[in-house]
Amino acid sequence: MLKIKKCKVALAFFLAAIMLIGVLPIWSFPKSNNSILAEGVSYEGQQALPFRELSADQLTKEMGVGWNLGNTLDGHSSFIPGETVWQSQEGGAVTTQLLLDSVHNMGFNTVRIPITWGKMIEDENDYKIKDLWLNRVQQIIDYAIKQDMYAVINMHHDGAEQDGWIHVAHYQTNSSEWDKVKQKFGKAWEHIAERFKNYDEHLIFEAMNEVKGGADNSEQIKKDVAAIMELNQIFTDKVRSTGANNTKRWLAVSGRYTNIGTTTDPENGFALPDDPINSANKFMVSVHDYPWPFGMGNMDSVTYSQNDVRNYATSINKLVDKFTSKGIPILFGEYGATDKNNTPQRAYFYEAWNLYFRRAKVLGVAWDNTGMRNDVDDQFAIINRVPTSSGLPAIPKHREIIDAIMRGFYSYDLNTSITIDNIYQKIGGTPTTITTVTPITAISLDRKSVV
Repeated sequence: MLKIKKCKVALAFFLAAIMLIGVLPIWSFPKSNNSILAEGVSYEGQQALPFRELSADQLTKEMGVGWNLGNTLDGHSSFIPGETVWQSQEGGAVTTQLLLDSVHNMGFNTVRIPITWGKMIEDENDYKIKDLWLNRVQQIIDYAIKQDMYAVINMHHDGAEQDGWIHVAHYQTNSSEWDKVKQKFGKAWEHIAERFKNYDEHLIFEAMNEVKGGADNSEQIKKDVAAIMELNQIFTDKVRSTGANNTKRWLAVSGRYTNIGTTTDPENGFALPDDPINSANKFMVSVHDYPWPFGMGNMDSVTYSQNDVRNYATSINKLVDKFTSKGIPILFGEYGATDKNNTPQRAYFYEAWNLYFRRAKVLGVAWDNTGMRNDVDDQFAIINRVPTSSGLPAIPKHREIIDAIMRGFYSYDLNTSITIDNIYQKIGGTPTTITTVTPITAISLDRKSVV
């Protein structure tokens, strides 16, 4: 992530650098169409830098503020993945170097790349992944790494709601089928890890997305947690077995359905995998959360109050108590609020949650699904990606929300008395007004050099 210093000179140089980046040459990118990988696109892998060993605090500080490339490589039709099949606009928003440049220039330094592997995994060929799809995944990772951004890749809808092949319910109902799930899961991750084993610390593997096996009762939850922990261990063992930089790469694992409550509740027994290769922790814990009903689904809910902010401290404190206070980073892989023509309230929400993330040493990754599906309850887009298909930089869909994210994460002095429990008293503005950001129009220095 980008890091803003307290002194005015450093801030000025930071913003000046951002403006300069915007005029650098643009990398070539695929044509805008619905093919898996545009015809005629050649691929050259990224040359990895030497792997840096970072502490949990160093890692989350560098990763900074995150953004999801959602409804893109995770989109699929009957588990045949396609980059734009879940986007309604003609041609869709094909991912380009210019898009990732634009996202970085807005202040994001981590991109989570949800991926559905589906039928790109060849079950009859030792579960190898078709080069056509793996090459495109690698190409997009390289777009991020060329900007020194962090990239997180996962297995996304492969385990969604038991429709995918990561069928957790088999754990308790069909042992032979569960063995097949484990074999496929392990081999697929082995092939992915082998492809990327020489990449440096900017690439992070996330084992799976939102996975559960059945009803939300205490007995089922405990069985699902046990099954998921078994998969997390297989994931760890397979990645580490490929050697090179994968022996020390940070890995993200989740509990049941990436739910904060079930992951932090000691009654459910969630624990990190064993990692005999590393004496120091190299795991992040992945969680998701959307405030209901404001965040998603209910089009009648348009407000997010100071009381809502205060109440959310309970969830954040659970993560601090169980994980970040013990040096275990949190990958808050998805959060967000749908567009209900309530930009001031959404900006207030994003600012408050990012201040939570900074205080709790959590990496927050805003969910963005392009907003191009024909579903009024599914409008999570905060960045307009379409211009990049025409060779123009992507732009914020709502500038106020991007500003609120960056303000929440970067602009509050960590040495002040703001605590997780009183954030609601400190954030700028109110839930019905937008705190404006005054743009820099000129930079002047009173010295010829800055040390």
